[in-house]
Parts: sequence; C-alpha cells; structure tokens
Amino acid sequence: MRHGLITATAFLALFVSVPALGGVKEGVVKWQASDYKGAVVEWMPFAAKGDPDALFNMGQAYKLGRGVPLDKAKAEDFYRRAADKGHAPAQSNLGILLAQRGEKARAAELWQNAAAKRDARAQYMLGVLHFNGDTLPKNWPLAYAYMTQANNAGLPQAGRALATMTASLSPADRAAGSEMAAAMTAGDKLASSGKPVLAPAPRKLANTVALDKPQAAPPKPAQLATVPGRSVVANADIPQPRAAAPAPNTASGGEWRIQLGAFSQEARAREAWTTLRREYPAIVSGLEPAYAASGAMVRLQAGRFANPGDANAVCQRLRDSGRPCFAVHTN
Repeated sequence: MRHGLITATAFLALFVSVPALGGVKEGVVKWQASDYKGAVVEWMPFAAKGDPDALFNMGQAYKLGRGVPLDKAKAEDFYRRAADKGHAPAQSNLGILLAQRGEKARAAELWQNAAAKRDARAQYMLGVLHFNGDTLPKNWPLAYAYMTQANNAGLPQAGRALATMTASLSPADRAAGSEMAAAMTAGDKLASSGKPVLAPAPRKLANTVALDKPQAAPPKPAQLATVPGRSVVANADIPQPRAAAPAPNTASGGEWRIQLGAFSQEARAREAWTTLRREYPAIVSGLEPAYAASGAMVRLQAGRFANPGDANAVCQRLRDSGRPCFAVHTN
C-alpha cells in the first residue's frame, strides 16, 4: 500500500513517504544549482532503499566531498552497492578506484561489464588496457574498437587517445578495429534491422549526474539526463595509452580511401552517404563514394587519395565532428 502524496512523476510514485517535490532527479537539480547539501538530502532516502542512481550519486558526493565530508571509503561503498545492481557508471568508477590501488584484474572485469552496457569510460579503459597490453592481452584492433566507441559517445579523452592509436596502427588493424566497433554497436540486431553503425547515439541514463567538473551555471532542465562519462572521470583518474612507433607502410601501388562505416545493406550505406553530404558538405563534397562488400557487410568508403596523409587529414576533420573515420589502402 502506498502512503503520502503521489506526484505526476512516474518514477517517484514507486516510493513511499517521499515529499511531492522530492526525488533523485530533484537532487540533480539542486546539485547543479550548487546546493550540494540539499541534493544529498534528496538522494539519501532513495539510496537507503537501494535505488542504483541514488547510490551512484551519493558515491560521487563522497568522492568529491560536496554536501558530505570527503570520504573515499564511503564513496567506494556506495559505488559497490550500485555496481552490484548492474549500474554501469558505478561499475566504471569502482573499477577506477580498484585499479588505483593495484586491483587491476578486478577492475578490468568491472569495465568489461560496464562496457557491455555502453559505458564510455569503461570502453576507454578497456581500449587503454588492450593497447598497452596492461592486465589484458595486447590487441590493437580491439583497443581501437573500444576507443572508437568511447569517442563516438563523446568522451574527450577518447578523441585524443584515438589520435595516438591512429598514428600507431596499420591500416589493416584500424580497419579490423572499426569493423569490431560496428559489430559491438549493432550487436545481434544489425543483420535483421539494417540500421547503420556510422555514429551510434549514446544511451542516456536518467537521474545521474557527471559531478567531477564544477558547473559555471546550472544547465537547462533538458540536460539533466546526462550522457555517462562526459565529465565524471577527471583526466588524472585514467591513464593515457602509450604512443607506439607507427607501423611501416608496406602497401605499394593502388590508392587510399576513407572508410566511414559498415552496414548490413548497401541501401543503408547509400543513405548514410547522403546524410554525410548533407551534414558535412565542406568536408566530403567532391569525394566519390564506394560501396565495398565484405562478407555480410557493406563498407562505405569515399575518395581517391594518393597517400595516407591526405586521407587521414580528411578523416581527422570528420573525427573532430564525432564521426568515425579511418584511411584504408586499396589495390
């Protein structure tokens, strides 16, 4: 039986003895207005009932010492309780705390769980581990795939790391990594839906906030459902991939193209090219598209470049806009 006032918000209606204007999301509003103590007051009863978002937000508060005393042990406890409920950002943050004290194997397990739920920070960390061969086996195509996913989700560190990888990996490794990223994003639904994997939209997580970077001004209400990982982890919390010597270019003859995505149907690839020409005319206008079959996939490629430098220059402009792209050599 429910007690107390029932608000119009469906989420709050699930709980009892909660004021009409109170709730996890209302705590987010107060936090972003710098009312940290008020935010914590909103979250505490929900955390006590085991709400994963509230547990995660309490972990963030204790990690930063806002609204409550700074206490890393309590932060870890809240993260762990949320992580046990499958909360991907909590799994990611808990993994970082464990890795900082040397428990890298356990951290990697948590990041693998969170990455499967498309958490950008976890994808970033797995990319770093596989690139460096740290804790997990060195696997550059897989590292490139994870980092591409994190970059597509908007994680700033991922863009810088992806540039390091692009300079280090061979075209074949980058091509393999891009196809892995496409397969990860599309999952088992790709073959049946035919949806493009050019630039997947990141999954949004309601009622959690990115708390590690102070806000200059409260964001608009529409921004309260934040993209996980945009600013939750400070740069100092996560390692950068070590730069490796560029792989020698053994290709001779032929030409270079830029690869823009992989699709289950050529019609979808053609639709994606039309969209790219409309959204990025200054970058791709004048380039000739090509649709290269590869097993059950169709790769969208474009352009004719005499060398990889010219192709990568175009790709970099697209990557800066959040679009995956890499240079490929054709015979």
